[in-house]
Amino acid sequence: RDFLKKKFQKEIKYIPNGIKIPKEKEKKENNYLSFAAGRIYQIKGLHFLLDSIQRLNENIPLIVAGDLNQVKQYKSKIIKQSKDLNVKFLGLIKDKEKLLDMVRHSKLFIFPSTTEAMSMMLLEVVSVKTPIIASDIPANRSIFSDEEVLFFKSEDPQDLLDKLKFALLNNEIMKKKALAAFKRLEKI
Repeated sequence: RDFLKKKFQKEIKYIPNGIKIPKEKEKKENNYLSFAAGRIYQIKGLHFLLDSIQRLNENIPLIVAGDLNQVKQYKSKIIKQSKDLNVKFLGLIKDKEKLLDMVRHSKLFIFPSTTEAMSMMLLEVVSVKTPIIASDIPANRSIFSDEEVLFFKSEDPQDLLDKLKFALLNNEIMKKKALAAFKRLEKI
């Protein structure tokens, strides 16, 4: 909206994405990280996450939900990169309740996208109060603040690694951020 307003010098009408907040369920936090995207290809940044996990030197599991068959070369890269890691690929989960349960029970949700408009997935993760580490791209920062999401420098696996280490050591801080993000979502 800001780009178009500046370029065309006209008022732009903007209708943001929104979601229905699901019924609250018991949150049984497990010791795994989660990543999800409908279509998994380069701009979703899974390769940055895998790079960071390789450097983490911990055997924390990563659960990946989404269709990896969009770009065959990227799928090959991801499979090769995850070979010695504790990664479970679930494929595309069409049942939203099942997907949200997977995210709800994870310790952290990682959102390393390099380009997004406004991600419905990000809003859905916030709706189940799971702490998030997200890339600092404008689409993410325009909705949530540092008090609500732990941001890392986009396309920087080392910064993502640093944020992962922080988040894993500071569970209570991350839970507070998740609750603050949820409260903002309720107001939007």
